Amino acid sequence: MGASAFMDMISRDLKAAPEEVMEIIKHLFDKGMAYEPKMGRMRAV
Repeated sequence: MGASAFMDMISRDLKAAPEEVMEIIKHLFDKGMAYEPKMGRMRAV
């Protein structure tokens, strides 16, 4: 999924501000629950 679509989905579903979405994504990366196979693309593990 594209990074912007992923961020939009999280923002819409959780009703979160863009700053909060970035923190959520960072947390997912830190915990190994998601990764970025190519720049601008994200995948869940």
